[in-house]
Amino acid sequence: MPIDKTFKKIIIKLFETSFYLKRVQRFMKQAGIQSIAKKKFRPHTSSASVVERENLLEWDFTTKMINEK
Repeated sequence: MPIDKTFKKIIIKLFETSFYLKRVQRFMKQAGIQSIAKKKFRPHTSSASVVERENLLEWDFTTKMINEK
């Protein structure tokens, strides 16, 4: 159970001392509260196909060698 930093700051401010991790976890369990853990963003590939559009500007996108343009 990760400790909510704001809850730990509140306990330190109220009791004017610091507590060990297990003690804060026990206080939180007795109070029936827990921290909110956000999920890490993981990019996903798109399942939609790429639609080829008409070349309105008429630019030349062809190359003969790598890194030519």
